[in-house]
Amino acid sequence: MKNTLIFGATGWLGKSTLRYLVEKNNDVNFTLVSSTQKNIEYKNEKFQVISFNEFLKLEGNNYDLFFNYAFLTGKKVNDYSSDRFNNETNLLIEGTQKFLEKNSVGKILMTSSGAIYNNGTNKESIYGLQKHKQEKKLLDTCKSLSTKVSIARIFALIADYYNYEYEYAFSSFINQAKKNKKIVIKSDYQVIRSYLFLDSLLEYFISSQTSETFDAWNVTLDIYDLAHVVSNIFNSKIEISDNYFSSEFVDNYSSEDTYFINKIKNNYEIENEVRKVITTTESKSNIIKVTS
Repeated sequence: MKNTLIFGATGWLGKSTLRYLVEKNNDVNFTLVSSTQKNIEYKNEKFQVISFNEFLKLEGNNYDLFFNYAFLTGKKVNDYSSDRFNNETNLLIEGTQKFLEKNSVGKILMTSSGAIYNNGTNKESIYGLQKHKQEKKLLDTCKSLSTKVSIARIFALIADYYNYEYEYAFSSFINQAKKNKKIVIKSDYQVIRSYLFLDSLLEYFISSQTSETFDAWNVTLDIYDLAHVVSNIFNSKIEISDNYFSSEFVDNYSSEDTYFINKIKNNYEIENEVRKVITTTESKSNIIKVTS
């Protein structure tokens, strides 16, 4: 039985990882961690979620896999003061270090962000600086403990249990297509993103035996192409600004790193992956409930 810890279990990535592991292998003993104590219910099974404070008390345990997803989102920078954002993320960074020093872990997957490439530029952000700090602290700690660690820098994500309320292109397009049968791309300039389908990263990490830091992405898409994929699934129309393709400015947040080899090859595969994510998220049999 694999002892598996998911730190950030009630979030988007945490719930997706729980579903993936349950579907792939029932022989898993989960330790789930969130900011506060909760319960997760999935397929008539209830999983207890311990709080961050309880996580800090864990000692002398052995874990085969540790998924480290716990971090404040970049959007929290707008809600919090700089000091509060730094203080709260520092607690997560330092808490993880203390946990690793008191327990034995086979290998770790930590999700980072492409935002770190903006550090030292006019696009530098508190979020990017703190993510880089988190990377460095984890790498240093794992090196001293001889623990395998994979750090996956994500640019844009398509995964199960995404929040429809988030103002991401993916969720916005789905909301519009379902409600109005029309997708309106509001941008007056091109927007390009490198998208990751989470399942492929999980599959890669579980089979990997090395320590590495890499950009995790499957396909780079103009959001106009993503809108077409969603419109095909929901049989909706697309409305776009006349300036979209003629503007000199292009919002390009993408990667050229080819280390992560799980690339999507064609539009058929992209649509299949997107359809699978939407179906899994909306299927009543796959609902994950988080309760207090």
